[in-house]
Amino acid sequence: MTRTKGIDVSYHNGKISWDRVKKSGMDFAYIRAGYSGYEGEIYRDKSFFENYKGASEAGLKVGAYIYSYNKDETSAKRTASELAKLLKGKSLSLPVAFDVEETKKDIFTSRTKEENSKLCLSFFEELKKEGMQGMLYTYTSFLLNYLNVDMLKEYDLWIADYRDKTGTNCPYKGEFAIWQYMGNEGRCDGVNGPCDLNYCYKDYFGNENFKEKYSLLKSELGRVLKEY
Repeated sequence: MTRTKGIDVSYHNGKISWDRVKKSGMDFAYIRAGYSGYEGEIYRDKSFFENYKGASEAGLKVGAYIYSYNKDETSAKRTASELAKLLKGKSLSLPVAFDVEETKKDIFTSRTKEENSKLCLSFFEELKKEGMQGMLYTYTSFLLNYLNVDMLKEYDLWIADYRDKTGTNCPYKGEFAIWQYMGNEGRCDGVNGPCDLNYCYKDYFGNENFKEKYSLLKSELGRVLKEY
């Protein structure tokens, strides 16, 4: 199966050399737009604009994600609406990811799977009204314990599962589009310190990235043959 490789980052990753990230073999980058408060208000990631600009100019395909602290469906709709305004005019190649994984606070753990899933659906449906495609991000244990997979099957899944850090075979056996296979142990040239690593198995890019790789390879081969 064809797959592309990418990273996801936030201001916690510090100053990033996006040209080096691109040259290291990465195809895409998910940038944290920020996080939502209980009422749905957005607190923008202070490095969002810088990271979006850097990744885009380096030639990476870009996606955005928002970390959820939403308390109910109404707040999730507000988050989607405010996020759409934040992302207006941005060229995104990947779905907008709704990061649902919080367990330290009981906003999700105190509710049923169906209630949590309805909250996610409210976000996605409101986002759709804004002309944007949504995606769920979570990790395997959270998905199985706090969400109803069947209720959310209309939307692509970005699953975090670190049990196979080689990136060979995702331990989660349900359907997914992106697999985050490494977190704190991941490394990427151009990023100081740990960096989340991902594989994308769905062609969101219309094969443009594969064409680009072929073009670069062909150009490099031509150069080598000329020198020879």
